[in-house]
Parts: sequence; structure tokens; C-alpha cells
Amino acid sequence: MNHRKILFLTLIILTFLTQLVAGNSVEVITKPIARPLSTLPSPVLSSGELRVELDVKNEPTSIIASLQSIYDEGDLTLIGSPIQEGSLWILNFNVPDIMAGLYDLHITYSDNNHIQLRSVWVMDSWPTSLTINHNTDIHQPYGGINFTQYIYEQNLMDPDMILCTGDVVDVETIRAAWENLQGTMQFSRLPIYLLPGNHDHTSDAKLYKQYGGKTNYTLTIGDFFIVAINSQGGGYIRMDELAWADKVLSENPDKVKIVAFHHPLFSSEYEDDKGTMKGGYISGDWQNIEALEPYMYFTWVQNIDNARELLKVIQENDVKLILTGHVHRDMIYILNDENYFITTTTVGGSSSQIKGYRQITISSNGEITLDPYAQANEFNPPNCIPLDHVRYLYKQANDGTRKAVSAIVENGLDMPLNDARLEFVVDSSIDSSVYSFTKEPDSCKVVTAADGYHFIAYYDIPAESTFTTTLYAESDSIAPDIKIVLVEKLDGSEEVSASIEVTDLGWGVDTTKASYSYDGVKWTNIPLSLEPDISPTEWTISYSKDQYFTPSYERGEITFKVEATDFTGNTATDQSTYEPQEVEPETEPANIVYNSITASPTSTETGGEVIITITLENTGGQSGTETIELIINDELIDTETITVAGGATETATFTYTPETAGTYSSEAGTKTTIFTATAPEEPE
Repeated sequence: MNHRKILFLTLIILTFLTQLVAGNSVEVITKPIARPLSTLPSPVLSSGELRVELDVKNEPTSIIASLQSIYDEGDLTLIGSPIQEGSLWILNFNVPDIMAGLYDLHITYSDNNHIQLRSVWVMDSWPTSLTINHNTDIHQPYGGINFTQYIYEQNLMDPDMILCTGDVVDVETIRAAWENLQGTMQFSRLPIYLLPGNHDHTSDAKLYKQYGGKTNYTLTIGDFFIVAINSQGGGYIRMDELAWADKVLSENPDKVKIVAFHHPLFSSEYEDDKGTMKGGYISGDWQNIEALEPYMYFTWVQNIDNARELLKVIQENDVKLILTGHVHRDMIYILNDENYFITTTTVGGSSSQIKGYRQITISSNGEITLDPYAQANEFNPPNCIPLDHVRYLYKQANDGTRKAVSAIVENGLDMPLNDARLEFVVDSSIDSSVYSFTKEPDSCKVVTAADGYHFIAYYDIPAESTFTTTLYAESDSIAPDIKIVLVEKLDGSEEVSASIEVTDLGWGVDTTKASYSYDGVKWTNIPLSLEPDISPTEWTISYSKDQYFTPSYERGEITFKVEATDFTGNTATDQSTYEPQEVEPETEPANIVYNSITASPTSTETGGEVIITITLENTGGQSGTETIELIINDELIDTETITVAGGATETATFTYTPETAGTYSSEAGTKTTIFTATAPEEPE
């Protein structure tokens, strides 16, 4: 995007505050194997030749190399001896006759062992057309899960290759940016090609060159020749790099040519034109580049000589397709009905439009076919394929342990998914011919691997539809099993929720519906959604059981009901009722206090009886006992133990006969009283 002052200052601060520190979770990918790379895989033919570049000081010896994938593997045969080219040692190998696909390069030399992941793209024959999925401006780590979602979708959509035109990371000195990028890329089945943008130059691309790959390169895929050019941090391509691009393009006159770089020649910022720029057919040539300035991005206008040279390279070398990014918006310009300048919105950065990508097919005669979104709105952006409109899952453990696996695809796009790729991994202890599909694929190949049979099936899935299919070796007549666990509180005062688990031993769980009712008559639906668990470190897209947690609901007598159907049509229903427990309120412990003590009569003659009454009160809630001690004139006279119920009062009485005249002090607990005794009068 534009170099606004506030963004520039933020970038400087981030660069100083978040310096990348060495660690095991981020891999340097460009040394010692300088090519091929995981971000620049080498296309080769099965039984063809592979060039490997080693960035090492001494000539490598005792060289052993192989290609390995989950489907196939084979040893590479060294052709001749290593050849030194500058600081590199070049190794040429014969490729074995192996299955087409993306392979890891394993190489041992001079007692060193190295693996370059996903770096060799093996083909049975060169393609007559090339389908490129174009994304740009990933902006890791702030792009978050978007790039992961993008790779998840491409594994299903299955283009030939992925090409990202820059701003791979937001700030190249942030560790998490490279962790997210490399972590997500390991889950891609497709060859991925990266080139840098201005955000990848926050430290002069020093770290990009270690963790992201090359800044300029060429790529030959049969009849197709791709040139990736570095437009630097300044928003234009330097003259020396344009001279290099012109040289390599002119050396391939018979190829169908594609050029990719970050800053678009034709576009502007959405914030500047407020959406009035929409692309279109334009005409012009490099000799009168000034006439095209109204369509040009401002950094190219400011460097008009570089823009002139770029357009000269494109026109004189008959470059058919030019792919760019940077502006976080969609834009298509077709120059002189010959050159397609295609800019695509962001995958991970901020956008005033939407996040998305493109699918572009170019044939060996140079004909370009855009995806349905671009076709329908070619000059009325946004016109990308919107991100996060595709979801697919495998039901059952898709790991070779089962004799049946089902798949469900939800295509929320307004376009069909043609030749969508589904891969079923099933038990290989029986013959593969025993397996059948409930819906026959358009094509299918079976690969026997260490973990089982891999049935790789291709289907055409209509727009805005849900598609299911099952690969099975035996029938399924067993209904799903449902478990409902209620989450309840002992005091009955909190909300109520439930956990739901549905398993199926046969073809897998197709649908699960849940509802709740307070009266058993009116039922309210509970939304349930089973989502893939994907991240740069986790990739779970197959489930042997469906597990859900409901929202919480108000307490009371509530019934949860679950209905499940498997992919055969077997059904099961279960329900569980939560009944609040009536819990007696807690009572206070006994607390017995002395209320009063009285003497009656309060005056008597010696030898007469005095009744002393003591009253106790229990102010607590529970029953208790108290032993009363009657003390008269500091002498313990008598005791009595009585029980007092919670909240009640009780009395105890004592009889005392004074023997001598005087005043008597009576006490019990905290209470006291007095009475007197007098000598009887002598008769006259």
C-alpha cells in the first residue's frame, strides 16, 4: 500500500522491537541447497533430468540423492561430476520413473545430510495449458489463519501451481511471520512460488533471502516461461533488473511468457480513487508511455523511465500475462488486446474490498481464460474468488485404518469446482477392486502407500451446493451411537449445557441435529457446526466422531434431543433431561444463649424452698444441647443437661432450701439473680 508516514514510522518501530532471533522453528531454506526450494520447486519430467545447486565452499563428494513423497520414491542418479559456477556447485541428476507429484529432495554429500521439502515437481509430460492460482499480500503473521484457509481451499481446487506476488510477510524481522508461512506451506500438496514485495524488504530482504527464497528467478514449465522480478521496496523495478528480465525473455522466443512482480504498472490505491478505477481495455505502447499515466500506479509515474523500459520489455518480448499485487484490490487491464495486466486483492492484509484470489489458465498458444468471478465482472471489481467460501471434511478416520470413508464438500462459491480433488485413504488389507464409490468420480487413480490405499478422486461440484460421497468396501446397517452428557450444577442455580458425541462404525456420521425443550412439546433448534481444525501447526480435516458443545440455557427442567443420520441413511435419536435438584437450604449451627434466671420467692425464711428457673434460647438453626450449672454463692449446687431445638426456648428448674439467714446470689451462664432468707420469728 502507499507509504503513509504513520505506517512507515510503525514499520521502523516494529523492525527495532521485533528482531528475528535464531531458532529451530524457522528454517533457512536457501542454504546449502540454493535450488530447488520449497518456495521455488523445480519442474521436471519423470525419467527426465534435475539440476541441483549447492551453496557450499568445497566440491561435494560421496553424493547420494533421492526424491520422496507419501506416494512414491526413487533414487536420483548423478550425471558426471559436480560443476562449479561462481559460489555454487551444480549437480545434474537423472530422475527415476516415478509417479507425478510434489517431492522432497533428500541429499547426502561429504557426510552432510539435507532435505529440501516440497521442492521437486515431477510431471509425466509437459502441460499443454497451465492453471495458476494467483494470490498476493499474505502479510504474515497479521494475515493470521487466512493463508492457512487459502492452502486448505487450494488442496481441494487443485490448480497446477500457486504463485504469490509479494508481501509474503508484513515485517521480515518478525519470527512468527516465517513460522506461520513455513508451517502452513508444509500442508500444501501444490507447488508454491513466492516473490518479494515492499514489506519483504523491511530489512533489505536479508531475511527474506534466507527464509522466503529468491528475489529474481526464471521458471520453465514446458512451453511456459515465467519470470519473477523484484520491484524492491520503492515500488518499481530497477534498470539492471529490467535488463536481466529482457535478456532471459529474449532467450526464450518460442515460449509462452508470464511475468510477475509486486507493484502493479496499472492501478491505483482504492483510497485515492474511491473505486472509480475499474480496469478495462486500453491501448498504447512503451514509446508513448506518458499517454498511459492516467492508469498507472504513482510509483511508476514517479519513475517513468523505468515504467517505459518495463513496458518495452513486455511488448517486445510478447509477454502475455503480467501478475501483480500490492494495492489490496482487484484490477484487470488488457493492453492492445494482447497483454493481460492482472492485479489481485489481498489474502491476508487489510482491504477496503474483500479477501480472495484468482484462478487463471493460460494455454500453450497464449490464450488466457479467467475464472468465473473474473469473467462475470471483468471490469467491475471486486472480481476475485472470495476467500473462506469453501469447506470440506472427511468423516471417519481418513488414515488407512477403515474400510469406508465419506467426504462432504460445501461449495459456497458462485462458481462450480471443476475437477475438485478428494483423497480417501482406506484399509489396504483387502484388494482395492473391492472398493466402490456411492457417486462415481469423473476420474480416479489408486496409489498403494505405506498407510493404505489412496483413492485420488476428481469431481465436478456445482456452485452453491453441498456434495457428499462415500468410498466403501462393505455395507453399513448399524445406526450411529449418540452420547449426551449434561453439565449440571449441584445448587441448580446456574445455566445448563450439554456435550454431544456421535460415532458411527460404518460409513461415518452424515448429519447431526440437536434441539431442546422445556415442556416436551415445543422444540428449539440448536445450531451445530463441525469445522476443520487447521493452523500452521495443526491440520485436522477428518473426524471419526462428531463432537459438539451446546450453548448454555436457563436452568429448569430441560430436555436435549439429538438426531443423527449416517451416510447409509441409518438413523438414531436420543435425548436427556436435566431436572434441577431440590436442595434444602443450609441451616445455621446451634447457638444456645442464657435468656434469664429467676428465683421464686425472692424472700423466704430459712428452711423454706426457693424455685430457681433458668431459660435458654437457641438462636441457631440446628438443635443443640447445653449443660446448666447452678451456682449459689460461688458454690456449684446442681447441673442439668437439656436439648434446645433450633429457634426454640427451653427452661430448667432447680429447688434450693437456704439453711441460714442471708442474701443468696444465684448464677447460671451469664445470668444472675438474688434472693434472701430470714430466720423465723420466735413465738412470744
